[in-house]
Amino acid sequence: MGRKKTKPEESKEAKIDGPERPQPQAFSMIRNGDETGISGTGVVAHGIVFPSGSCVVEWCTATPCIHIWHSFEAFKAVHIDSHPDNNTEILWHRKH
Repeated sequence: MGRKKTKPEESKEAKIDGPERPQPQAFSMIRNGDETGISGTGVVAHGIVFPSGSCVVEWCTATPCIHIWHSFEAFKAVHIDSHPDNNTEILWHRKH
């Protein structure tokens, strides 16, 4: 007994990737100042916000590390809002 072949629109991939389902959003964090002297200036991190709201951030350092946050807002409160003199910008990348 073989497996039933499905049309592409019936496959799991079609259901997961459909336009009705939210997609992860990528961003880069750009610091125009560095009040702590740790991260430097320019692009200092890249991140993804998942449809669940979870946020993963990779720091652009000599020893890159990844942090997982329960939300972008939690990440923003710690690394952006608490350092207003850094004049940090978030660049949201377009979907493909």
